[in-house]
Amino acid sequence: MTMPRLLQTLAMILVVNVAMAQSWQGQFDRSDSVLRVRNPEFSISPPETMTAELMWRLDDNAEDHILGRVNKIETGVDGCAYLLDEQVKEIAVYDAEGRYLRSLGRDGDGPGEFRMPWDLVARDDGSILVLQIFPGKVTGFSSTGDPLPSYPLPPVGTSNGAMLSDADQSSLGLVAHQYQIWVDDDGGLTKTQVLVAIDAEGEVVTTYCERTTQRHPGDNVRVEGVYWDFLSDWDVSPHDQVIVRTSWEDYELTVYAPNGDIDRIITREYSSRQRRPELVSALQKYNDEAYEGRRWRANVGPIVYRASEQDGDIQMFASRGDASIWVLTSRGAYDVPEGVLGTFDVFDNEGRFIRQVTLLGEGDYWQDQFIISRDRLYVITNVGSIVPGWHRPGGADRSEEAQREILCFMLPD
Repeated sequence: MTMPRLLQTLAMILVVNVAMAQSWQGQFDRSDSVLRVRNPEFSISPPETMTAELMWRLDDNAEDHILGRVNKIETGVDGCAYLLDEQVKEIAVYDAEGRYLRSLGRDGDGPGEFRMPWDLVARDDGSILVLQIFPGKVTGFSSTGDPLPSYPLPPVGTSNGAMLSDADQSSLGLVAHQYQIWVDDDGGLTKTQVLVAIDAEGEVVTTYCERTTQRHPGDNVRVEGVYWDFLSDWDVSPHDQVIVRTSWEDYELTVYAPNGDIDRIITREYSSRQRRPELVSALQKYNDEAYEGRRWRANVGPIVYRASEQDGDIQMFASRGDASIWVLTSRGAYDVPEGVLGTFDVFDNEGRFIRQVTLLGEGDYWQDQFIISRDRLYVITNVGSIVPGWHRPGGADRSEEAQREILCFMLPD
């Protein structure tokens, strides 16, 4: 689609929606013990279209530094981009113009070393923390790049050997999603997950949410979007609130106060995006082959995978510096033309759906990974689904040989 045609299409959408979005028609529902912010289908303000400013780009042919497999990017208070490379096991640091500066970390078990890096935290004091998923460990570097001692972690459930999924910062301490899985006497599995704030001594300051689930022998069905639905995505706001998407199937965000109490639950009227039948079949076939012959640990019977006929309502979200929440929905991610990064629902700090922003820029959610950090949007190209048949209508499968790039955009306010 040419740019004039694209702009014409977006203008038509804008005209249709302007008359429908004059004032907030939602409701602050306090009928039970939890405040529920029930948003209507349309935002307060008319939809907007903006261009995301491209700041820099890296590609596989860069001469100054060779990247392996980057799985997380954070923006530091210094404006630099910190790229966690799980393959090379280091952090590559690039300045605000995309120039390579240095690398931090290496493979190992000592200070400033890690073996299974999974997440990255750029703290407001300039220090950088790295999460090792298993065994759960947090190590890092000072603002000057010197290695820091490993961060002490509290136990989860009955074990000290907890695994780490992801983390973020708040003024209360390190906010971390930890979990532990162990075998029960009957051969089943018990999994405990917690989202907690931890101080510098490794003590829990706040518990936001916790869940324990059990799987008994023979309970081997893995339903897409359900197995990891608890704490599937979360973020910390500038006001130290923790925002959690606890359901894959529903448009719902739970906001926790700094003390761990539920502050409010944000919902929006939304019609779930149904997948094309050929996409469901392709995903089912791919996972049937991937799980063939595999069994749950200590359980009886093969793993059975069930693909969903819909996409998750909320694909990703992030709390911005003004405490607004930017949500990329399934339709905003997948039903946009080429040349559009996505259409984001924007909520204010009270949870009201105030506007909808369509971002123009280079990137395709079908095949690329999107990461929002502070005021930047990073796009890692050609790292998306490898499921044969998973692509936009009329498109093609992602090529294993396709060149990978990392693009850094400045997000509009």
